[in-house]
Amino acid sequence: MDEIARAGLADGFDCSVFKPPGFESILFFCHNNQIPQITAHCEAHFKRWALCAWHKTNPMPVANKHYQPDTEYWIHAWNKGHHPAGCLAEKKRFYFGKGGQDVSIDHPTVKPLSLMLKIVKNVTGDTIFDPFMGSGTTGVACCQLGRPFIGVEINEDYFDIACKRISAAHNQPDMFVKSSENSTKILAQASLFGDVL
Repeated sequence: MDEIARAGLADGFDCSVFKPPGFESILFFCHNNQIPQITAHCEAHFKRWALCAWHKTNPMPVANKHYQPDTEYWIHAWNKGHHPAGCLAEKKRFYFGKGGQDVSIDHPTVKPLSLMLKIVKNVTGDTIFDPFMGSGTTGVACCQLGRPFIGVEINEDYFDIACKRISAAHNQPDMFVKSSENSTKILAQASLFGDVL
């Protein structure tokens, strides 16, 4: 928790920049305190939205005068023609899985690859854009599913971790997934936040 605070990962973000045109389908991971602001934004700019949750089967054993942090929320919003994709089993609003840091990845909030694979399957459109790339799990999921990916990360250490993970995933594609013609552009489009301003 201290590492999350030091890295500024609990500070939130300005969701107002994520709206049409340009974004017809968005997905925000958030703390429960951010839900009112984000859902108001979604109501104003998107046709529909859904509150989804990752229930951590191994939550941190703390409560800190609050509830145990056993649930992490994400909000998926979309406009006409960009509704959630996938079969019925892939459209569940709740994901149950382990949380916690992968000891091989030096990042305090690594998402499970299976969760990000589910989410990438649910999001329609062509290119997946992750402006808070972190350790690169979204990019790894895109590589495995043959989806074009653009990632941006402000922290140089996390950016390097993400690039290494995405590069490794790109070099080992899933033989059962048809590779996207654009997926070879994944690494060239990953960028440090300062480089795109």
